[in-house]
Amino acid sequence: GVAENLIELSAPLASSPQGNLTLAQDAFQSGERVEATVQFDPATTRFLSIYNVDEVIVMRKVGTAAAQEVARIAVAEGLDRVTLSFVALSAGTASELTAFVTSRALPAQKLELGRASAVAAVKGDRISAGYSHTCALTSAGGVKCWGGNFVGQLGDGSTTNSPVPVAVSGLGSGVGAIAVGDAYTCALTEVGAVKCWGYNWAGQLGDGSTTNSPVPVTVSGLDSGVVAVSAGFRHACALTSVGGVKCWGNNGAGQLGDGSTTNSPVPVAVSGLGSGVRAIAAGSSHTCALTSAGAVKCWGNNYYGQLGDGSTTRSLVPVAVSGLDGGVIAIAADDSHTCAHTSTGAQCWGENFDGKLGDGSTTNSPVPVAVSGLDSGVVAIDAGRYHTCVLTSAGGAQCWGDNSHGQLGDGSTTVRYAPVPVTNFP
Repeated sequence: GVAENLIELSAPLASSPQGNLTLAQDAFQSGERVEATVQFDPATTRFLSIYNVDEVIVMRKVGTAAAQEVARIAVAEGLDRVTLSFVALSAGTASELTAFVTSRALPAQKLELGRASAVAAVKGDRISAGYSHTCALTSAGGVKCWGGNFVGQLGDGSTTNSPVPVAVSGLGSGVGAIAVGDAYTCALTEVGAVKCWGYNWAGQLGDGSTTNSPVPVTVSGLDSGVVAVSAGFRHACALTSVGGVKCWGNNGAGQLGDGSTTNSPVPVAVSGLGSGVRAIAAGSSHTCALTSAGAVKCWGNNYYGQLGDGSTTRSLVPVAVSGLDGGVIAIAADDSHTCAHTSTGAQCWGENFDGKLGDGSTTNSPVPVAVSGLDSGVVAIDAGRYHTCVLTSAGGAQCWGDNSHGQLGDGSTTVRYAPVPVTNFP
């Protein structure tokens, strides 16, 4: 038989590079064909990938052999839906498919298939800013950068600063997401490859060398199979299509998560995270991962408690964040604090000198604390070096922390230790 269902993308729910699409297989018979139409905004969606999370292959796409990856679809301009046909390979057990969507927009969307539903994320950073340069995606999927270029971080083949956007060499199309670090940039292509350029002192370009490059170079071993990339100060991490995490570059504080403090110019597997991860966030010298179970694990520098495990001791391998063993939708990390968007609001931990944890104090916290007044209605969160912001379900934004340059958007330059609404937004 054929079960036909329309999968509609609803209003934005979160900001995260992956979501789980759970299929209760007792709803289907072994060998039964399941059809679903995925409807989306053609102006934002670029690329869709669906794969089996578990090692046991439970679903396959009609007309293809059984494999970990069920479907990989490049969305053509103007296309607003695709129809997918699956075949259930077994029945009577609950299993999981994961949908990754590389998009021109940030929000996650809610997908429904048959009797099951889950949040499937849409992550495709259109713009990303570093210390002295900025990069953005074009409508054609190309990359343009501007600003400082002293080590080639603009990617145009030169080391000449540019006050206007310049095209990144060889990346005129086919890019789904970008991530900017200190003086380097990484791009995730629609075929799941990672390319980086710019400063390479610690091997953060991932090409096996420590030589700066003014043009994109392919990260060793990551020419396919990547669904998200995150750039820290001088290290970067990738999330693979099987839910694993690999990192490269500076490892002085253990931020690569491989149990050592040795820099690596090529990706190394993060200990214990070969699968089961749905989002990553690289801070200055620490890294965090959101698991498919909604838990958070962090590793690396912990001087201010940014790992969230109740200590200030660095960890060379992932440690569980206290109290966040489920219910987390998205994570954000920067410099020395980390935040989570949870099913009940937002929580932050780590350094709090400027009130960027949002709990009304300036006391550092080695465990998550609830952001004051945000017990519901959060749809996305991001952490800056000295401040933090969220988008709300009402369509507004709230920020807290340092405000010396007016970065909270509340019309003042007053430090705020709890969230304040951004004025004139949207």
